[in-house]
Amino acid sequence: MKYTRIEKLLVHIKPYEKAAFVSALIETLGMEHKLSEELFDYMSKYPSITRWREDPEEFMTKVFNACCQEYGVTQKDVMKGKRTSNHVESKRVWMFICEGVMSSDFELIASFIKMDKSSIKYHIAKTRSFIETNKKYFDKVKSIVEALNQEGLHEIPEFFIKEMNYIKNKRR
Repeated sequence: MKYTRIEKLLVHIKPYEKAAFVSALIETLGMEHKLSEELFDYMSKYPSITRWREDPEEFMTKVFNACCQEYGVTQKDVMKGKRTSNHVESKRVWMFICEGVMSSDFELIASFIKMDKSSIKYHIAKTRSFIETNKKYFDKVKSIVEALNQEGLHEIPEFFIKEMNYIKNKRR
């Protein structure tokens, strides 16, 4: 595969999903496959973020804890399906962060939160819209991201920064 072909493929991928794409490409090629030096150099620009893959359940739980704490709700109430704004927003932000970092691994997200994929996609779209248009909402999400960064989940701020840049560039 030539460098230019990969470049053409990456044009169609959101900036924050490039690392996952490159990671999937490497996995598809397999460990035995010898990468050309040029391809390896190109791929190193997009380091693979895989820490969450070590234990996805633990990763999602940490993000869920941080979201619930920021919104002042309990996990138990959120999982029961309480419909107050704080319960719904903590769940939405959780879905937004998990989907972004886990690069659309809806199966894991859906099984954890016990929702169907179309509902998850709807809530993620709503969250993006709120972040884009509501400064107070943006600040809440940013606070969650900072708390998770302090816990050592550094892939979350990387995703958030890339997502904000994507939103900002989309407006132009």
